[in-house]
Amino acid sequence: MMLIIASGFVVLAGVRLRRLVPKHWETVRGEWIGPALRFSSHQYRFRTPDGVERFGQTRVKVLRAVYGGACVVAYDPTDPTHAHPAQLRRNGTLLIIIGVLAAGASAVLLGFTLG
Repeated sequence: MMLIIASGFVVLAGVRLRRLVPKHWETVRGEWIGPALRFSSHQYRFRTPDGVERFGQTRVKVLRAVYGGACVVAYDPTDPTHAHPAQLRRNGTLLIIIGVLAAGASAVLLGFTLG
């Protein structure tokens, strides 16, 4: 039973991550700025199609140190100051899938245990 509840929290975390990056936002190539310390936010830089360079900082903490590199940034076309790394959407989908599969497996296990 506790595994089903924990799976629900994983699905909820995935939904919250997906909500950070709406589908209608534009995506552009960007780059991570400098090293990201463990368990800290990571900064990134991107250029909108009109040529303006913008900067942002992730809301999600980095679990491993990353030293620069390319990333894909999603930004709101009506207000480019609202931006997030686009992989958050993919990561949220992955968390939702894992949570649903874990809940299904734990429900089957609970059925065998009670049956």
